[in-house]
Amino acid sequence: MYNILILTNDAEPFKELETLLKEEFFNVTTIILDGNDLRKYGDLSDFELVCTNLFFPNGIHVKILNELSMLTRCPILSFYDDLNDEEILKILQSGATSHLRFNHPTKLVVAKIKSILRMMHKVYKHHRDLILVGPISIDLDNREIVNHGTLTPITNVEYRILRVLIENKDQTVTKDVLIHRVWDDDASATENALGIHITRLRKKLICFNNYSLIETVWGVGYRLNIKQCQEDYQKLEVALG
Repeated sequence: MYNILILTNDAEPFKELETLLKEEFFNVTTIILDGNDLRKYGDLSDFELVCTNLFFPNGIHVKILNELSMLTRCPILSFYDDLNDEEILKILQSGATSHLRFNHPTKLVVAKIKSILRMMHKVYKHHRDLILVGPISIDLDNREIVNHGTLTPITNVEYRILRVLIENKDQTVTKDVLIHRVWDDDASATENALGIHITRLRKKLICFNNYSLIETVWGVGYRLNIKQCQEDYQKLEVALG
């Protein structure tokens, strides 16, 4: 499931688009921008596409778009009612992927968004960072897990957790290290938040018999037990002939 961000001064023009996107089972987050500091809104790299319209004096909206393009690695669709060619050119040069008018039919906008995301998925498929463990295939580039033939997407937080655990495979990673690496010492990060994401990720990495690839080391942290899972699965395959 794709995560879409609506970043705007005024959410009203996006209401119909937001509704249709949610009906298509997209995760949609709307942020009402009340200044030009994007970093206070957290990690924006969690999103696969951004829809935005910003109205600030003195060209501040162009600066914001430029910063947004650096904080994210996804397409940015810029929406405005009435701009001249020079203003549109500035917006595209500042980092926006495409420019759309609000009078475009909303269903066509949704179709365009789906087309862009499909193309992105095809491009990502050509670059594979694949880890195979027993019945589990972890595709980091495409941020998905295939377990016993069932494909499950992973969120950006889950991706960062996996990255750290894979870098330290078969070794215990403390909770403090994970929180530091995943949230970059964000004050809002807690052991409880980490535990919630680990629990969701563990369910996607069940090797067999409810045994998860992620092992809890009580009171310390977590370990990606690749070696044990691989050995146990091989024994199971031998036992089953």
